[in-house]
Amino acid sequence: MNASKVPGVILLACIASIVLPETVYAQNPARAPTPGAALPKDVYPDSRFRLPLPKREDLDDYGKRVFDTMVDPGRRSLVGLNGPAGIRMYDPKVADMMNTANLYLRRETGFGDRLTEIAILTTAREMDNQFEWAAHETAGRKAGVEPAIIDIIRYRRPVTGLGAKETLIIGFGRELFGQKKVSSVTFAEALRLFGRRGLVDLTSLMASYSATSALLNAFDMQLPEGEKPQLPVPASNGQAAAAFHAARLAGTGNPNLNGLWQAFTEANWDIQAHAAKAGPPEFGALFAEPAGIGVVEGNEIPYQPWALVKKRENFEKRFERVAADGVRSEPLDPEAKCYLPGVPRATYMPFPFQIVQGDKKVVIAYEYAGASRIIPLADAGPAPTATWAGRRVIGKETRW
Repeated sequence: MNASKVPGVILLACIASIVLPETVYAQNPARAPTPGAALPKDVYPDSRFRLPLPKREDLDDYGKRVFDTMVDPGRRSLVGLNGPAGIRMYDPKVADMMNTANLYLRRETGFGDRLTEIAILTTAREMDNQFEWAAHETAGRKAGVEPAIIDIIRYRRPVTGLGAKETLIIGFGRELFGQKKVSSVTFAEALRLFGRRGLVDLTSLMASYSATSALLNAFDMQLPEGEKPQLPVPASNGQAAAAFHAARLAGTGNPNLNGLWQAFTEANWDIQAHAAKAGPPEFGALFAEPAGIGVVEGNEIPYQPWALVKKRENFEKRFERVAADGVRSEPLDPEAKCYLPGVPRATYMPFPFQIVQGDKKVVIAYEYAGASRIIPLADAGPAPTATWAGRRVIGKETRW
């Protein structure tokens, strides 16, 4: 096995050749304010949303009691009335009930401040809400959320190197809001980690803050004076955003894939969402499996029942040694034998590979085991016929 290391950042990924549209950091999907610029015409300066700041003297006795609760340092929201609490005060009963639920979900579920803020930040990121993010990035740092985790959420980076609960919370939120569903695998893992009540609480916490995001967007809640947006969110100003356009290979209409590439995911262990697992005791940490959110859209693979059983059997027996040729005893996993990687596993492995693209063929050179693959872009002619394990195998690859 080639054990050499490629220094520095490997994922060049043709970055220099990719043309991206200019990104404008927006307050919410409807506005793109510049710090220090005038507020939108329908936003009030005292509240920084589309209604004036509520006044205590305008409320009835019940409303006054709720108002006093909202400004009580022990029960108020992170931003006081200059935020969702101020909007909800136009219906004191809604403000009262939402505040009580919010305090419970933030402080009394048993998740602790750190995991709670990770869940809220994930929700704010998936809702692309600048105001909610700004308030809870500060709260998250105070609660002990590490800067690396904040940036994983902020930039929607792959979840690597985190604990099982942190990995699950981020992946759960990305599926819930990004895919509008939670896969069976992710749900089962959440149930295992948090139990029934905890899973209800986690979902309710995220749902509460997604509802708050909708409220903030409807009333065009602006960031505090002088504060800059912290989320990379393309603005929506009523015009279609410029489409992504990758550079083309000279003289062709094909995307230019030339460059060094590397996968920074855990798909080499499992392409679906999975928790961290220990490897065989005799190998120590060598074959331990890190947690990952998977690379399958929706996290569901439509296996036939027999195929799913076989997949699980192969995985469970991957380190078992069998007599390969009557002489040697080898593990079933090809990687454990330093064999050439197959497709697509070679691409998922945590080693770089280089693509050299021409107008007639593409060459992929892998660091792992010095493997390479040549892909003709023109019709390669009739496919070869071969047999394997007593079965006829026919393969054809044209116009890749």
